[in-house]
Amino acid sequence: NNNITIGLVNRKRNRILTNYKQLCDDIKKNFNIEVDITYFEDKSFDYQINFFNKHKIIISPHGAQLCSIPFSQDDSLIIECAHEAWHPYEYFPGLSYTSNKYHIMVCDNHSFFPNRYSDKYINGKRNRKFNINVNVQKIINIINCYLK
Repeated sequence: NNNITIGLVNRKRNRILTNYKQLCDDIKKNFNIEVDITYFEDKSFDYQINFFNKHKIIISPHGAQLCSIPFSQDDSLIIECAHEAWHPYEYFPGLSYTSNKYHIMVCDNHSFFPNRYSDKYINGKRNRKFNINVNVQKIINIINCYLK
């Protein structure tokens, strides 16, 4: 684990990973790896691509910040966190796979796959950009599998 670096790209306005501190604490406890946390809203493009390239594992809520996936290292793991209301399966997983990365989309309920919208949340609006309370244990399990 000494050579593995983990970066978390959170968001400031919407689709925020609300329990990111707990996630980072549990990663440190389970793998003895410090998580580098950043926000891209006010960062230069150079900063963004360097952040992705510096980390072997990237954790991020769904959003435009994931456009930097091609700049991450080959065979990196991208963990995209989505709210139960909306799972955009066709966006960033394809970018990861065509860039030689592993990609996992995490949310609490994938039961309406292959649709990307849950009828439970539509109410005339789609993609409401809900904040995300990620399942920490699920992410720990994913990282554990990746490291093995």
